[in-house]
Amino acid sequence: MVSNWWWRFSTYIFFVIFAFLFIFPSIGVYNKLPKTLQNIFPSKSINLGLDLKGGMHLLLEVDTRKALQTSLEIQGRYFQDEAKKQKLPVAETKSIEEDLTFHVTLSDTFKLNEIKKLASKYMQYLIYSHTINQEEKTILVYKFRDEAVTSIANRTLEQSLDTIRNRVDAFGVAEPSIQKQGSNRIVVQLPGLKDPERAKKLIGKTAQLVFMMVDSSKGPNELNELINTARQKLKIDQKDYSPEALKKINAELKGKLPENRVIRFEKKIDELSNKVISATPHLLEDKIYVTGDMIENTFVSAPQDSFLEPPSVSLLFNHKGAKSFASVTGDNVGKNLAIVLDDVVKSAPVIKERISGGNAQITMGSTSAGSLKDAEDLALILKAGALPAPIKILEERSVGPSLGEDSIAKGKTAIIWGLLLIVIFMFITYRGQGLVANFAVGMNLVFILAILSSLQATLTLPGIAGIALTVGMAVDCNIIINERIKEELRIGKTLKAAVLSGFENSYSAIFDANITTFFAAFILLQYGSGPIKGFAITLLIGIISTLFTSYFGTKIFMEYIANSRLSKLVQA
Repeated sequence: MVSNWWWRFSTYIFFVIFAFLFIFPSIGVYNKLPKTLQNIFPSKSINLGLDLKGGMHLLLEVDTRKALQTSLEIQGRYFQDEAKKQKLPVAETKSIEEDLTFHVTLSDTFKLNEIKKLASKYMQYLIYSHTINQEEKTILVYKFRDEAVTSIANRTLEQSLDTIRNRVDAFGVAEPSIQKQGSNRIVVQLPGLKDPERAKKLIGKTAQLVFMMVDSSKGPNELNELINTARQKLKIDQKDYSPEALKKINAELKGKLPENRVIRFEKKIDELSNKVISATPHLLEDKIYVTGDMIENTFVSAPQDSFLEPPSVSLLFNHKGAKSFASVTGDNVGKNLAIVLDDVVKSAPVIKERISGGNAQITMGSTSAGSLKDAEDLALILKAGALPAPIKILEERSVGPSLGEDSIAKGKTAIIWGLLLIVIFMFITYRGQGLVANFAVGMNLVFILAILSSLQATLTLPGIAGIALTVGMAVDCNIIINERIKEELRIGKTLKAAVLSGFENSYSAIFDANITTFFAAFILLQYGSGPIKGFAITLLIGIISTLFTSYFGTKIFMEYIANSRLSKLVQA
């Protein structure tokens, strides 16, 4: 029995020592240690959450429908190019945004089976729906497969998650929290952020880069006349170049422009006011040839004389992008190719020859220092990955560091007063047994913090609430044990026998209470998000620690006291 006790005591002390070693970094002791000891001891610490450290909270919504539309256009382009090569009677192809269908217009039906076979090969996400028969043409209608819609939506959310994480990592925010919420939302928390506006710009910027051909059949003057007429009819301000205004103008001009054509503006921005000075309209083919997800690398080219030449962002495409870029430039020599970023034309250079090296360049519109920073941000966004779909900021909250410090101070005060009241109550009620219980509760708190440090967990206000609840449960466990021991002493048992019976008889009540709480916390962890998960994690760790300290640590010291001269201290 003695050897068994010493084995359990040694194991407990081993855990206590390691617990204090893991706590050192979190309480600031680690940085005060000599360099030689710092290399030996753990360096991990508890990370403070947004509500304690301050920073930014963003709730983002991913436009998965736009991703489906883009996928529809790309699939259709591959089919159309191949149909052209095989000289099949395909007069026109068009993606319909309203119902996400793809229309294949036939000039003849004598090769109908070959066309359907080619469509099934190059449009794998689509399935034939029905045929529209008109007087002079036949239209095959294709729609998305059900499983493809789910797959693309899930992939878009995952890609957006990875892209935002890459951008945040490149921005240099320590210990960010980036999590999915539901089927199309992402929660981003950036503790300790010092430049929230720039971070919001980098994270929220869609950076949807596409290359589209310019239709030169209508010049800028003619387009401006049509646009001004549409603005007057729709009562849109002449200086309004917002995405909403652009969408309304294009809808109004439908039928007045060549089919499958859209208008995009090339804007000139005032460097001081950041407002649009002028905008040149471009008539573009509503067909995407190359997209931003085909970019492999980016870098900024800053000219030596930055006062004369604006900086530029050089793009290097992957194999797929290089092939598509070479194809579009080879087929359209002498025409203008528009580089469109977030529906804004950055430049529209003339294609002088086929470009097969997989390189392109975006020239910024200004020579100012701010333009160089914009070029660096754009290169960072594109290198980290262009978002596969637009995102919208649904919610934005900023927490100041002073508020976080106030929360920490109040949390410490609450814990100190709570522990002090517990110590006084337990000592007055149970005397020596109360001292053992107080030590167990204190060690329980040490173990919880040590586990959080070893996991580099993020501590939030709900997490502190979970710790407080755990301390209360630990006290409850010790009260049950002490009351059982007192009952055994009242019926005439020796202290040694009372301790053994007290622990044995209280086991079921304590275990049942903690196991039901454990299951509740586990469910919160699985289905909760954000602060709820922080509460659940600390509660789960606390329950495990409580059972360990109550039935392992407390029992060791009570057995020692029962077999020593200290037994008089715990007599009822």
